[in-house]
Amino acid sequence: MKELNALYFVAHTFPRHIYFGGLRQPNLLEFAIQQSNLIKVLLQACKTVSFLTLHALLDLWTVDRPHNKQRFQLNYLVNSYVTVFRARIFLKLFEYKSIPSIESIFKGANWLERENWDMFGVFFYDHPDLRPILSDYGFGGFPMRKDFPPTGFSQVRFDDAAGLIVHEPLTLQQIFRYFYFSAPWLVSSTPKYLDVERNPRRQTQNK
Repeated sequence: MKELNALYFVAHTFPRHIYFGGLRQPNLLEFAIQQSNLIKVLLQACKTVSFLTLHALLDLWTVDRPHNKQRFQLNYLVNSYVTVFRARIFLKLFEYKSIPSIESIFKGANWLERENWDMFGVFFYDHPDLRPILSDYGFGGFPMRKDFPPTGFSQVRFDDAAGLIVHEPLTLQQIFRYFYFSAPWLVSSTPKYLDVERNPRRQTQNK
């Protein structure tokens, strides 16, 4: 009953901005909003209304869909320790669109918003300290985006001559291009299935 009351309250308080709502599980309410600038007002209402009391932010994560027009989907998971049910609020966001910070409502959103900015590039305005939290200073790009290469763009190594840690463009050694998982200590520039001298099948094919 409490979940249906919450859904009824949200749907009638924001009738033009809620385009999806329902119960995913008996104690999990889900609804989506259209305008990103309403997330702060909606979460403030969910926290202060007496029969909701969703006063704990459990998680904030981003889903990247680079082929969609609205690339990012932000998901807010809030919990009530009084009524013992949760609500997931999600919205879609363009790549270069910012979203208001909810740090003034939930103090735990400070690090979560910094993490989403650092990994996905979702900008939260009015954040008191939106610095990278996981990547190194001077790191270029957002590593959790699906169009970011797994190898990255730069590498870090210790230069014996200079006695310093240097950042330089990434270079992949071709000698490690073929890796033998059964015997990793055997490294060869030419794999066995391409070596004509070791593979009799390729010898017959070449003839």
